Amino acid sequence: MVVVSAVRFVLLGLFGLINKALYFYVYFMFKQASTILNLPVISAQTERKLGQVLDFIPDSNSPKILALVTEQSYLFKKPQKIFSVVSVLDIIRDAVVVKDEDSIVSPQEIVRASESIKGGIKLLGSKVKTESGGYLGRVSDFVFEMPGFNLSKLYIKGFLSVLGEEKVVDASKIRKITSKAVIVSDDVLGKEISGVAEPA
Repeated sequence: MVVVSAVRFVLLGLFGLINKALYFYVYFMFKQASTILNLPVISAQTERKLGQVLDFIPDSNSPKILALVTEQSYLFKKPQKIFSVVSVLDIIRDAVVVKDEDSIVSPQEIVRASESIKGGIKLLGSKVKTESGGYLGRVSDFVFEMPGFNLSKLYIKGFLSVLGEEKVVDASKIRKITSKAVIVSDDVLGKEISGVAEPA
């Protein structure tokens, strides 16, 4: 009985450690866009506030984020100042920490991000359609994985929704991101769907 109790105690301890490890992995590795919007951007070098997160610039060819926006034009919300995800050292509860003040640059200085901006590529608020043209809704939020800023999941609002319910789509279903919509595979959510009529 003593041996059994000792083994049980050890197993319970290991189970607790595994649970904690999984919690910290999910907390530190996966970030949700809505929790980062409007956070201050801080320089690790000077601890000075350099701006705040206003939007995300996605890659049109692969499901990942290229840069974050800290300054937009007043009328059309066009990015004026951005910083590459490469310059991000950490995202903590109340701030995004970048290397230094030189991390904040004009869009022209980050070629791929500049191409996405010029092409009108966005993620938040974008329509979501299947490859066959079915309308699913709009991107209301998304989750990405640190440190590569690879997209993990999309939250879609308006997809056959009831009372504003959101549907979650795995980023592996993303085929491309265009200026008109995020295109996902027809078997999104694990089954063939045709979508619904697109709102006028």
